[in-house]
Amino acid sequence: MRQCTGTSRSTGERCQRNAIRGGTVCVLHGGHLPSVVSAARRRLLEGVEPAISRLMEIVEARPGQCKGCGHKDEVTGVVCTGCGRSDDNSTIVSAIRTLLDRCGLGPRVTVAVEQEPEDLGQRSVAELRARAQEILEMADYLEAEQAAALAAGEVDNSEPDETPAVH
Repeated sequence: MRQCTGTSRSTGERCQRNAIRGGTVCVLHGGHLPSVVSAARRRLLEGVEPAISRLMEIVEARPGQCKGCGHKDEVTGVVCTGCGRSDDNSTIVSAIRTLLDRCGLGPRVTVAVEQEPEDLGQRSVAELRARAQEILEMADYLEAEQAAALAAGEVDNSEPDETPAVH
């Protein structure tokens, strides 16, 4: 990030905070003002077209030809033996990706829903009655198990006589 260009009134020292994206000042020195925000946004967007053009040059580049001196078959690996220019574009692509992300033009995250939520309106009355019956049967079963456990003395279902006093 770029450092804020604002200065302190009392000491005259430069602000140590980061400037807003695309701007030259931090929020404390006017980075929150609508005019500053719009200028910063415009400044970022001005870099999009040249960045995309450069990205297209990288994508369309012919392997085996140096972009610096134009010699063919001079490139061994990523460095031209004629002029010494590096063909490693990872830093350039990373900078372009950062610019596009800051402009809101980065990759989008999409979430796919694999199972639609259950819509009771589309189910037949018979299906709903059958499901309700299953739930009632399960409740009866659990109630019978609890009664059996109470009869066997496995569960203490008695309520305390008094609430314990808190000291």
